[in-house]
Amino acid sequence: MKDALGQFCIYQDVFDFEQFLKYLGIGSSKRRRLEIPRNLLNRKFKKGDQFALSLDVLNHQEVSPCYVGPEIKILYCLQDILVVSKPAGVAGFPLLYSQRNNVLSYLRSSSEYLDVLQVGEFPERGAIMRLDNETSGVLIFARNKRSFEQLRGNFEALVKKKLYLAIVQGKTDDAFELIHFFSNLNKGGKKVICSDVEKANSKKGTIHCRRLDFNQEKNLSLLLVELEQGHRHQIRAQLSHYGRPILGDDLYSGQSAARVFLHCYRYELEFKQQKMKFQDDSCPLFSLFFDLNRCLEMVGD
Repeated sequence: MKDALGQFCIYQDVFDFEQFLKYLGIGSSKRRRLEIPRNLLNRKFKKGDQFALSLDVLNHQEVSPCYVGPEIKILYCLQDILVVSKPAGVAGFPLLYSQRNNVLSYLRSSSEYLDVLQVGEFPERGAIMRLDNETSGVLIFARNKRSFEQLRGNFEALVKKKLYLAIVQGKTDDAFELIHFFSNLNKGGKKVICSDVEKANSKKGTIHCRRLDFNQEKNLSLLLVELEQGHRHQIRAQLSHYGRPILGDDLYSGQSAARVFLHCYRYELEFKQQKMKFQDDSCPLFSLFFDLNRCLEMVGD
């Protein structure tokens, strides 16, 4: 998609390219990501000159209707809420129009779920939570503005339980709690750092883990993880810091595998005086190492 261009010809005596970018909603901080050629930014245009821009620029803050990726399953389709089973390796939303392997492009490709794209702002639109690209499982969207504002604005208070499944290297205790402190969560960079010691402006992160099974031959443990906060990469970073990295998570010292074995299994929340439980039992590839049906029975309701 990036090689698709829009061709322009100047038909006026004075043309201000900076003003043209502002008209498209593109400020100086966004130009590097959009890869706008420097020669355009510094060029003096006159009548009859021509230039080309990529579709990422012309469709800035738009979602492509062309989805490329595995089939995405709709788990729950309610009046106010849409819940999907996000595959591992698929983004929740795009940062550029040319990025098509994401849930929002899948939803836009179907006229049935366009309401999700009409609420919220780019890039997340109607999403009321996030999942890493590498993580599979429950992903929740609001379907109208009022529900989006109620859910997104008060999400942590409305959510009563967040349960994940993770396959980690080595044998863990039957049950354990991890408390760490995260600094500079929003400073960029691929990896986040957690510490045992609280520092100035750090944020506390807590997870509660229960071992559901142990594969002695592969030296792998299947964990049920209850997440308290929801910091970026929280489960991945805390389990790695604990010495039990997630299988496939090479960013956090995990052994190479077909995927990062982290799955968002269940979210429980109270919304509009109703208790809601959204659950995804699929857990792709987890059954390569464990009897998943038996393990999920242990989780219960």
